[in-house]
Amino acid sequence: MPHGHAHLRYNSALCYWLAGTTMEINPYLNRIKDLTERTESLRGYL
Repeated sequence: MPHGHAHLRYNSALCYWLAGTTMEINPYLNRIKDLTERTESLRGYL
């Protein structure tokens, strides 16, 4: 098998892993963003 095909297979596996990882941490990133926005809004009251 030519070297290029192995490289493509590695890249597609890496992209698949990154997509799965992103989906797993997305709820945490959304929660952090939400809490950051709430913190900013509460600073006005203190």
